[in-house]
Amino acid sequence: MSGIGLLAEAVTGQDRLESLHHYFENVHPRAGGNEFLSVVVLVVAVVALVAWLSRWLLPQTTTKNRPWRLFFALCRRHRLSWRQRWLLWQLARTRSPQMPARVFLDPELFELNPPPNPLTRKAILLEELRTRLFGQPPLVKKSFPSQKQQSEWASEN
Repeated sequence: MSGIGLLAEAVTGQDRLESLHHYFENVHPRAGGNEFLSVVVLVVAVVALVAWLSRWLLPQTTTKNRPWRLFFALCRRHRLSWRQRWLLWQLARTRSPQMPARVFLDPELFELNPPPNPLTRKAILLEELRTRLFGQPPLVKKSFPSQKQQSEWASEN
């Protein structure tokens, strides 16, 4: 018997392969089979519970890009009513769907083409929101010098 572990004689003198044969030959329920299954189910349930609790109780370390969550957080922070939030949400969805929070940064997003009838409720609410978020709009729009004007001024100096 040269090197095959299953055919080697055990210390007790019984052939290992023969003992395996007797073990599987008697097909009767073995004690501990149901206990093993219940222990496995219990361990899986405990691991799932710990994973679920750690997900909700521990602070999240990964940063997730959720632009709409930021938008609604800014709405809460500015203490906007539901009607104002709904109107801003519609505006953000049409003007800047990838970055809805831009409506809190860019007053030009409030300028609609064609402009709504100034007497409608929606136009009045939009103007109130714009004033609340950015203050009074300037009476005269500032125009920035064109690229040509900037180059002329740079050459003069």
